[in-house]
Amino acid sequence: MIDRFGNFVGTISTIHKNIQKIKSNKMKEFGLSGNYVMCLFYLAQYPEGLTATNLCELISIDKAATSRALSELVEKGYVYYPDLGNHKKYRTPAVLTEKGREMTGKIEDIICNAVDKIGSSITDEEREIMYRSLDKISEGIEDLAKVFCSKGKDD
Repeated sequence: MIDRFGNFVGTISTIHKNIQKIKSNKMKEFGLSGNYVMCLFYLAQYPEGLTATNLCELISIDKAATSRALSELVEKGYVYYPDLGNHKKYRTPAVLTEKGREMTGKIEDIICNAVDKIGSSITDEEREIMYRSLDKISEGIEDLAKVFCSKGKDD
């Protein structure tokens, strides 16, 4: 049981670290931080835009990091706020500019090439089983985290 835990945590950690390295390295080519990959990725998935709060939830990074990312993306011309009106930026959806859509297209090409290369040794059936298993593991860990993280708060 302990070996299984160590193997799982080690593998997931290694995957995460390597994804972070790749994002950071590839984004340097465009003069951006690796953290911005997911902001651009999700903004491309939602053409109507996303608020900073929406992005925080999707990317699982804190509000300060999201705010910094959006500020820099606005400064570099990749994102804009179509109608600020009387709203604060965190309540107004950020939207990709044409330049942002072009950048996101380049990022998506990199992602597709990487996924094709990495997944070439996995069958569709293996991939389906892997994702189904990871989803179950993620749900179980999330439920357990709720239990462990809520203990002591009311005690």
